[in-house]
Amino acid sequence: MVSGIAGVIPIFVTNYYVMLISRFAFGIGLGLLNGLAVSLIGTFFKGEEPANGS
Repeated sequence: MVSGIAGVIPIFVTNYYVMLISRFAFGIGLGLLNGLAVSLIGTFFKGEEPANGS
């Protein structure tokens, strides 16, 4: 949600500082999403399966 909103803000604004802040928020949102993805790998895969990548 954070990355989705912050990702579209530069389409509508021309102020450099607002764009810069939205890029920071976009990075924070992607970082939160990445942490969730890592935890989901441990939830859905067991044993050696996550290490194989297939």
